[in-house]
Amino acid sequence: MKYSAQILFFMLVATGFSTTAKAETALQAHVKFFDTNENGLITIPETYQGLRKLGFGIMESVKISTVVGVLVGPKTYYSMWDMFSLNITNIKQGVHDSHTGVYDAEGNFNEERLRELFSKFDTNMDQMLSQDEINAMLKANYQTSFGHSASKGEFDFLMRIASKEENIHGKSVSAVTYQTMLDMYEGRLLYQVAEKIAQQKQNGHPQTEL
Repeated sequence: MKYSAQILFFMLVATGFSTTAKAETALQAHVKFFDTNENGLITIPETYQGLRKLGFGIMESVKISTVVGVLVGPKTYYSMWDMFSLNITNIKQGVHDSHTGVYDAEGNFNEERLRELFSKFDTNMDQMLSQDEINAMLKANYQTSFGHSASKGEFDFLMRIASKEENIHGKSVSAVTYQTMLDMYEGRLLYQVAEKIAQQKQNGHPQTEL
C-alpha cells in the first residue's frame, strides 16, 4: 500500500500536476467554458461543442476549433497524447504577443489595465469600444504579425458574440461595452452568451447562426 501511494505521487508530479491546489486564474476561468467534461483538457471536439453553444455554424466551428487546437495546443500540452488539446493548467503558455496586457504573465486579470485601455481608446467616452476604436488599440499593441492576427481574431470573435449597436454621428455601429469586456476577462461572458442562446431556443426563438 505504501509503495502504491508513492507511485501515485510520482505519476502526479511527472505528468505536471501538483498535490497542492492552486487558485484558478481569470484566464483559466475564461477558457474553462469549453472543458465540457471538466478534466482539465480542452479537446478539439469540446472547442467545437462550445462554439456551437455560442451560436457559430457547423463549418465555422470545425474550422476555428481545429485552428485553435493545432496552434495553441502544442504550447500547453504535457503529454504527446494530448498535443492538440489545451491544457488549462498550463494555458498561460498559450498567450501570444500583441495582446492587451489585461491578463498578466500568469493569466491573472488586471482591471487597472482594462481601465487604461478604455481611457486611451474610448475616444467618445461612452464606456464602449467601437470597431474603429478596437482597431486603433490593436494597432497600438502590434508586436508581430502572428500576434496581431491572433488578437484581431479574438476581438472579431468578441464582437460577433457580444457587440451592441451604438449611434455615432447618426450612424449605427457595433461596439462592446466595458461591462462586456469585464465579464469576458473575468470568465463570465461565454456562459452568459450560451445561456441566452439556450433560453431563446427553449422559448422557440432560436438565434440565427453567426
